[in-house]
Amino acid sequence: MGELQRYITAFSDIVSDAPAASCADVCFFKVALRSVPSATTLETLIRERGPGEHSANIFDHHEHGYVELGAWLGSQKLALQLMGMGALTGPVAVAHAEDSPWRQGHSRAR
Repeated sequence: MGELQRYITAFSDIVSDAPAASCADVCFFKVALRSVPSATTLETLIRERGPGEHSANIFDHHEHGYVELGAWLGSQKLALQLMGMGALTGPVAVAHAEDSPWRQGHSRAR
């Protein structure tokens, strides 16, 4: 397990029953923070991980799904947790959430 994967696991948790304001709903489950991670550290670890074998540049303002991110991280569960962490801390928007910053700042053809 790489440093980014360890960071995701250390700072996020999957929850079934939590107030909406304290978690991110990533469709399959809700993600809550165990403690407040550093948005800067999370972004640094994502950038250090680089695209590798899979070209998942999640800062390119394009939509990236959990399947693509799961291939990049080696786990779709961790991909969803990363999406939830990012939505809660800032570096990554959950693209499917209607009220996400990604949806508010970008438009796309349906």
